[in-house]
Amino acid sequence: MWPPFLREHQSHLRDKDWCSMIEYRHLSPLDMTNANSYYLKHFLNETKTRLPSLSKLKVHYNLLKAVTNNFAKEEMRYNCCRVNQLVTDYPVTDLQNIIRYFPSLLISVS
Repeated sequence: MWPPFLREHQSHLRDKDWCSMIEYRHLSPLDMTNANSYYLKHFLNETKTRLPSLSKLKVHYNLLKAVTNNFAKEEMRYNCCRVNQLVTDYPVTDLQNIIRYFPSLLISVS
């Protein structure tokens, strides 16, 4: 996946770890409904971003499912483990995997 800000002549940077880890200590709600999948992947990946206070995540369900590889990517579980409210555009269908990813969850559909 290409970072959205890279230009064609910067292809040599595509596979580099082009940023250090950042922690958002006070970020509690996170609305990713209008975000590019690249940014959702970056925010949820614990090797790139720490979200210790994340309690509410608003996201398109199919995008979340794709970015987490059907809720199988271990490196994204840390940032999801304290989320107690997941707001999606579709009803959650894979409840067993969702609960494994979001153990503190209350689910709502908007």
